[in-house]
Amino acid sequence: MTDQRSMRAVLSWSLAAGLFFCLPFSQLGWWWSIPALACHALASHGSMRWWKRLAAGWIGWLPCWIVLEGWLHQVTTAGCIALIAYMAMWSALVPVVAARVRASLSARASWCGFPLALVGIEWARSRPIWDGYAWFQTGHAWIDATLPAQAADLLGVGLISLMLAVTGEAIACAWASRGSAATPFTRSWRMPAAVSIALISAATAWGAYRIATTPDGARVRIVAIQTDVLTSNKIRWTPEQQVKDMQQALDLSARAVLDLRAVDASEAKVPTLIAWPETSVPGFGLDAPTVATVVRLQAWPGDRFVDPILDLSRVAGPVLVGSPAFDGLRDDGTRWAWDRQFNAAYFIDDGRVTDRYDKAYLTPFGERMPYISAWDWLEDQLLAFGASGMSFDLQAGDRPRNMAWPGTDLRIATPICFEDTVSHIVRRMVRDPSPAACIVNLSNDGWFGTSDAGRRHHDMMARWRCIECRLPMVRVANTGASSSIDSCGRVVDRLAPRSADTLIATPQLDGRDTLIMTVGDSLPAMSLVMMCLLAVPVQRRWLGLAAAIGLILLAGCSSAGESSAVSGAWSTRSLSVTPDPTMPSTVRAAEPAFAAPEGTGVRESALVILTSACAAEYPQFRSNAVEALALDPATLTKEAGALLADPNPAVRFSACMAVGRARLALFAPAVKPLVQDTNLAVRAGAIFALQRLGQHPDQTSLAGMSGAKDLTTRGIAIFVLGELGNPSAVPVLRDALQRPTDNTNPMRARIVDLQTAEALAKLGDRSQLDPVRAALLAPGEQAELMCLGAQILGNIKDQSSEAMLLGIVAARGRTERPAEVRLLAGEAAIKMGSARTPEILAMARMMLTSRMPMVRAQAATTLGTGGLASDTATIAPLLRDSNPLVQLAAAQAILRCTAQDSTSGTVAAD
Repeated sequence: MTDQRSMRAVLSWSLAAGLFFCLPFSQLGWWWSIPALACHALASHGSMRWWKRLAAGWIGWLPCWIVLEGWLHQVTTAGCIALIAYMAMWSALVPVVAARVRASLSARASWCGFPLALVGIEWARSRPIWDGYAWFQTGHAWIDATLPAQAADLLGVGLISLMLAVTGEAIACAWASRGSAATPFTRSWRMPAAVSIALISAATAWGAYRIATTPDGARVRIVAIQTDVLTSNKIRWTPEQQVKDMQQALDLSARAVLDLRAVDASEAKVPTLIAWPETSVPGFGLDAPTVATVVRLQAWPGDRFVDPILDLSRVAGPVLVGSPAFDGLRDDGTRWAWDRQFNAAYFIDDGRVTDRYDKAYLTPFGERMPYISAWDWLEDQLLAFGASGMSFDLQAGDRPRNMAWPGTDLRIATPICFEDTVSHIVRRMVRDPSPAACIVNLSNDGWFGTSDAGRRHHDMMARWRCIECRLPMVRVANTGASSSIDSCGRVVDRLAPRSADTLIATPQLDGRDTLIMTVGDSLPAMSLVMMCLLAVPVQRRWLGLAAAIGLILLAGCSSAGESSAVSGAWSTRSLSVTPDPTMPSTVRAAEPAFAAPEGTGVRESALVILTSACAAEYPQFRSNAVEALALDPATLTKEAGALLADPNPAVRFSACMAVGRARLALFAPAVKPLVQDTNLAVRAGAIFALQRLGQHPDQTSLAGMSGAKDLTTRGIAIFVLGELGNPSAVPVLRDALQRPTDNTNPMRARIVDLQTAEALAKLGDRSQLDPVRAALLAPGEQAELMCLGAQILGNIKDQSSEAMLLGIVAARGRTERPAEVRLLAGEAAIKMGSARTPEILAMARMMLTSRMPMVRAQAATTLGTGGLASDTATIAPLLRDSNPLVQLAAAQAILRCTAQDSTSGTVAAD
């Protein structure tokens, strides 16, 4: 047969093998079709160049992996394409290696080539390479073949894969032995057929025995609270949605408590646990020091989500919840900071946290990049390509371990999300520090989006852990499908996917010893060693042995190492806090509210608050205050001297900008030294101030800063060039758009591009505004872009975008944006002189009483932009707000409203 005909044959067999491989994982669940692995084995028959066999097989397997992994495009298109190509490569590699192994064996033993290659390669893909992707091993397809599947408690899923591979090879040899093309190898089909029959018969008998001898153990009761939280909320979870989703979980829990109270008295003493899904609790975690810090700083969400859960545990008994966890959470003046961040499961009983498990095995390429994360630059490039705006900022827990069930002598293993599909992690977890009685998997399967197939696959992989460990499992999954699985891997009960519901499971405890808990992955590891030895020529077998030993050592290394925190536009698991840790924490108060004086006018009270803020401990308050005082030059004159010499560079920069805008020439001598400040932002601010004060400083350094790779430096310089209003800077700004950045933060790079477009527009070049207008259409997780786009379009009075801004203000239902975003869009429309200004101002007045400080602050700012003197009294109560940032926003708004030109009604501005 020519190579061309051989390639067509390999392509055909691979296509057929992929089709049959999909069937057990489909909704049909046709596990019996898996012996059609014969097609896969037939692709290894015949003589042809290895690379041609690999290429034909890779193309043939692509449709299969498109079907199985296609759901991932909802999360990352580039990542989806890469994973499909990667998995097809592994499938195509099996017949290539099988052919090489077969060539090293005698005709009678050559049938061993395909089983060795399949089991060895699947284990290499599932364990050591890239820390393993253990889904879709051949044996997984037989989870519903209840009797033979029980053999997994002997040597794991690898034994089931080996059994099926031998069966497939026997059928392939029998098929190929027909006619004159038969060879001694293909005529040896009787041996693999006999081995296959023996293996399947033994596995079936063993399964029947294990099921029949399942102990009649005690039962426990686990209440799975299945939430139905949108996947988008797990990227940007707005405070309004957090409240709604928490209320949903609490309502479901309350309903479950009422149902439990109705059980028979004989069942009342059964140990009961209420379990919530992964990361279902918004905030920074439930640890007492963390909660105390958030409450002390009056930060969102404070203890408003913690207290109801503690109360629930007092009423219902032990509660298991998933939540982010932040160790060493603190405020450094302008942002949140922490030592380590985890994806955690908390055990709570009688109003207190009794234990916490931190996810030890972070999902490869979902929460970390194996090997790649050691090089920040490389990780950033791949994130920018495959998942722009994401950052991997979680750390791995110390080790996989189980936790004590409060009030009982039982222990529970709590694998989080992907962990329940990783056999060696769960095997260790259920034994450390002492044997667990059952497994409770907390998961967020909302990432599967509209694909119920992905949810089904996750459930299939998890069921094997029950057989291997002989423990029941309850899966608690956001968006489902939550399920109860017995110690034989059978689904006892399951909720419908993509629904909010409650599953009351009563799993029967088992706890029998299994061989795999002792020998681990010895079978697939030995298959890998033999495969590597036989796949190379005799004289080079030392290379194969070295490769096998290297892979086994790699598998033995801890795959749960820490992932260093990276600053990013948003985090994959920082689900409930200000997404960017470098952003000012504008929704929180870092010290007690400023005292508003009694018996003075509203404007005077506002000035007192701003003056007090100029001496505040936290730099953000001083910076906000001096910016606002640019509207009152007399008061600024009293405070500017100290603020220009402030130890914090952000405050010095703001002071320079305020002095320049207020044109306070007497401060020129104090500003001049700042042109040589150690901080580049302060230098840029000093140049702006001196230019406004008529000093005409050298501006060439701004041109250099505007092309800097550092995004912060570039952004400040571009902003100042736009504020200076010198049209000669247009070529410099255009050049800045073409210059590369350090790419450490793709979202920040987009923000700087928008700032550049704004600066160009201020200088008369509006050719770059399309990206700014497009920012108004940004998805919810990129709300920062939308807000900045609205601010820019309002500042430059881009009338063509007014309709889009008003659409954001008016949107309701599924397209409704958070209140602060709607207010920002409305403020931009007001700056354009929109005819809808009265409606926008009415909306802002209503939002002054919002429970959210960020919304109250933005509502005051919007009213200040409206500049109506009549709104002064409306804003005035916020001068006594409990949140200092709201007080400062209200004070600045009052200065604007009381600085009106009495004839035109427009706010006095620089």
